[in-house]
Amino acid sequence: MKVLFLTQTPEFGAAPRYRVYQYLDYLRSKGFECRVGFGASNDCFKNLVERNRVRDKLRYYYCEPLINRTKSLFLAKDYDLVFIQRDLVLYFPYLFEWLISKLNKKIIFDYDDALFEIPNSIGYRFLYYLRGKDKIANVIKLSRHVI
Repeated sequence: MKVLFLTQTPEFGAAPRYRVYQYLDYLRSKGFECRVGFGASNDCFKNLVERNRVRDKLRYYYCEPLINRTKSLFLAKDYDLVFIQRDLVLYFPYLFEWLISKLNKKIIFDYDDALFEIPNSIGYRFLYYLRGKDKIANVIKLSRHVI
């Protein structure tokens, strides 16, 4: 079985490390073919955490994910299963999740945070509404399974 894992970051991020990466060797030993596509690189994530400048936020939340998720669209149809760990592009409408569901109906959606909560800070609240308040509900509807 071929599985495409779509994570927010590579192993540097805690959520994908615990939700995906720690299982890859085991899955491969059982005959699964696994590929991971991440939204933002380790460097991008590190810059966001360490410097937290507007430029770093734009790169982390939009620039790299939009490019990387577009690439993922070309892969989705070639896999038996697509495992989506959190949003594909944070603070962006569910366009990529919807497009992937048109290419591959076998989606597992995994979220490990209160993604449905409205953020407290005004800046992030604006971004939350920009993505659409029903994004998580819509992604759940597109998914075969939810974790």
